[in-house]
Amino acid sequence: MFSLEFTSGPAFDFFSRLFYAITGAMQDRLYDMIAPIFIAAVGFILLLERLYPAKPNQRVFSVSFFQDVIWAFIQGIGEATVMLVWVLVLRGFYDRHLDFLTVSFAVELPSWLTLVLVVFFMDFLRWLQHLIQHKVPWFWHFHVVHHSQRNLNLFTDYRYHVFEYVVRQTVYFIPLMMFGIPQMEIVWLSLFLVWHARLYHGNIRSNFGPLRYIIVTPQSHRIHHSMEDRHQDRNFGAFLSIWDWLFGTQYPGNLEYPDTGIRDETFPHEKSMGVFSLILTPIAQMIYPFRAIGKSMFRRFSQRQAKL
Repeated sequence: MFSLEFTSGPAFDFFSRLFYAITGAMQDRLYDMIAPIFIAAVGFILLLERLYPAKPNQRVFSVSFFQDVIWAFIQGIGEATVMLVWVLVLRGFYDRHLDFLTVSFAVELPSWLTLVLVVFFMDFLRWLQHLIQHKVPWFWHFHVVHHSQRNLNLFTDYRYHVFEYVVRQTVYFIPLMMFGIPQMEIVWLSLFLVWHARLYHGNIRSNFGPLRYIIVTPQSHRIHHSMEDRHQDRNFGAFLSIWDWLFGTQYPGNLEYPDTGIRDETFPHEKSMGVFSLILTPIAQMIYPFRAIGKSMFRRFSQRQAKL
């Protein structure tokens, strides 16, 4: 008689690892959010929002804020899955086909210099990836989830479609493999970049003074999220702003703090503080890109049929 073996074998081992990775990621995210250092850092950013708000009438603990907290847990699950599956695929593909990219002389360089090279190279790739997400319509439909936030806050950086996990991890992982960065340095670098992103997504009225010519600021990134036409497709930087200045995509005004969000009224924005609404709304938001792509394809098909 035909039967399926669920208690052993490669498939069982894979799904067991996937289950533990997801549950572990949720526990880690919860532990992170109750850790003293995390609470202190969040408190500091919230204090800056209170003292120097870019949007004075924005409530700190709004529906949008709690929605992005839910996104933080969703991201933890998504990244755990990607790390288990996609990064293994990348590692194998790199070893088989891209090993020639490995910078062999990096081991002879001072560790700080290697880290600087990685930061510059990775940040350029992130800038380029971000540019593509805005310029290629199909990619934009997924990236619009991140831009849908009308009340920017420190957790908004967690609000992005699961499809983008794959893109992000590819951009992050390849430079790390090329330069062979040690694990602990990766951890510290990641922590720094994550908290910098949380800071510039906050509702903070600051352009960091002269530092704005080097790194991304709350003011410059708010311009990137702006709804106004003159701000569209500007300020793509993730950490460094030098790529935008170099390639002419930096918006020159440094004192503007516009409203943020998207103009598509069909997007399923969060509206309720209810638990079920906060949980179900991200699902609707992740379905939205597929609906948008489907509508776009149908519209093009109809236009072609009309010309026949």
